[in-house]
Amino acid sequence: MRSAQFKKKIQWRWKLKVGRIFGIDIYLDFSWFLALIFFGFVFQRIFVQALPGISLALSWALGILAVLVLFASVLFHELSHSLVAKRYKLPIPRITLLLFGGIAHSEKEPESPGAEFKITIAGPLSSFFLAGLFFSLFRLVSNYPLHFIGLEHFLCLKQFLEVMLWVNLMLGIFNLLPGFPMDGGRLLRAILWKTTRSFSKATKWAAGVGQFFGALVFVFGVLNIFVFKSFGGFWLVFIGLLIILGARASYKQVSKTNPN
Repeated sequence: MRSAQFKKKIQWRWKLKVGRIFGIDIYLDFSWFLALIFFGFVFQRIFVQALPGISLALSWALGILAVLVLFASVLFHELSHSLVAKRYKLPIPRITLLLFGGIAHSEKEPESPGAEFKITIAGPLSSFFLAGLFFSLFRLVSNYPLHFIGLEHFLCLKQFLEVMLWVNLMLGIFNLLPGFPMDGGRLLRAILWKTTRSFSKATKWAAGVGQFFGALVFVFGVLNIFVFKSFGGFWLVFIGLLIILGARASYKQVSKTNPN
C-alpha cells in the first residue's frame, strides 16, 4: 500500500472503474491495458518455450489468462493491505491497478509503527499465501493427472499452475525489497519508527534507503542495456526511477505535515 502523495506522481490521468469490493472502488489505470499486451506477450513466450508444439492460439489464450490471474493476485495483495488498514480506521476509498502492480489509496498515514507494520506485511503474506495455493494445486494435479481433459490441455494446466506459483512467489519477494515506498521500505520505516519514536526521522531514513536501492536498480538497468545488450534493462531503469521519485515525494510530503 502506498500513500496518496506517491500515487499522484505515477498515476495516469485516465482510469476506468470496474467494480467495488468491501466498499472499495476498483479502477483500471490506462497503463493496465499496456500491461495486458506486454505481459501477455511475455507469458505467451514462456508457454511456447515450456510447451513445444503448442498452438499459437492456445499459447496466447494462456498468456492473456496468466495476465488476468496476475492482476487478480495484485488486487488480492492490495485488498489485504486495505482490509487491515480499515481495521485501524484508515479510509481506503479505492484501489487502482497499474502497469507495475497496484495502489491502495490512503489519504492518511497509520498512527503507530505497529499499525503500519501489520498493514504493510499483509500484502506480501497474501502473495505467499497464493503461491502456496498454486503450489498445492500444482502438486495435486501432478499426483492425480486429469486424463479426461486430454494430454495437451493437462500439460497446459500443469504449466499454468507452475507459472502462477512462481509469479506470486516473486511478487511477494519483490515487494519485500527495501525500496520505499514499496512494502519492504514501509516495513523498514515501521521498524525505524518504533526504534527512534520519530515518524519523520524514520521516513527520512527509509526514503534514503529507498533512493539508494532505486539507484542500484537504475544502474543495473543501464548495465543491462549497454553491457549485456538486454532490452529488459529499460524496464529496470524505469522501475529504478519510479522508486527514487516515489521515495523523494513521500519524504517531502511527510516533511510538510510532520516537521518534527
